[in-house]
Amino acid sequence: MESCTQITNQLMLKEIEKRVSKNIVSSPLSINAVLNMLVAGLTGDSLKQMLGFLGSKNVDEINSKSRQVMAMLRGGDGPVFTMVNGAWADQHFPLVPKYKEEVLKGIFKCEANNVDFQTKANQVVDEINSWADAASRGLIKNILQRGSVPIDTTLIFANGLYFKGTWENKFDPARTKERKFYLLNGDNVSVPFMSDITEKYYYGAFDGFKVDENGTEASAYAQLRGGGAPPLSGCRFVADHPFVFMIREERSDTESGNMSYKVPISDVERAVVHEAHALALAMRNEGSSSS
Repeated sequence: MESCTQITNQLMLKEIEKRVSKNIVSSPLSINAVLNMLVAGLTGDSLKQMLGFLGSKNVDEINSKSRQVMAMLRGGDGPVFTMVNGAWADQHFPLVPKYKEEVLKGIFKCEANNVDFQTKANQVVDEINSWADAASRGLIKNILQRGSVPIDTTLIFANGLYFKGTWENKFDPARTKERKFYLLNGDNVSVPFMSDITEKYYYGAFDGFKVDENGTEASAYAQLRGGGAPPLSGCRFVADHPFVFMIREERSDTESGNMSYKVPISDVERAVVHEAHALALAMRNEGSSSS
């Protein structure tokens, strides 16, 4: 999964560099699912290279882990979390029946179809978009644009994650306040904020807070102090870059008081959906025939 996390980070950074003004959610689990479907149909040197990249011993190990993940996503209580997979193979390079039935459908619950990329590429795009629309429950309308799939494409794998959660303790709509929200360019806009002033939070002031970055890792070190006393303890946090972290002190001799907690309102009641990564793979001869 570490290699898939690296791919996800690279995709995120590329999107950030485009400076597109939209929310981005990227999932290593999606990348892993697509690559696992691919690897299960490879042979020869291609298989060896992909097994090394994924850090797996053999295809059986990959299939076993994939079964566990798919079983976990299908059941259980709590927030809704589902995964759907799709595969579209050019009719001139049909999927091997055993691979299609036992692996794609049997393990990954994957919708697998033979299509005509050479003369009906745009129709295939429409079909994939319809799949994405259904998989995301109407939240993703166009995962691909017409003209974006070359006529020499032989196989497309796609994965979609859908998850939805609701607040355990919902904010009171009556406490909604209009406040300034500051944009990255320094401008500000007036937006509705959810506000909570009923809770009591413990807080403390401390010195020695430091954040430094080295390569692709980042770390934070906090020197906790209370009431002017000598340093009480140290906390160290290490995370992949880019990162977000929050420090919360346990109650000791820190001050307490009422503190207003404000969060910009967003569409969290619906779902945050990972826009499924569709990987167009121009697999020829060895790759496509074994898939």
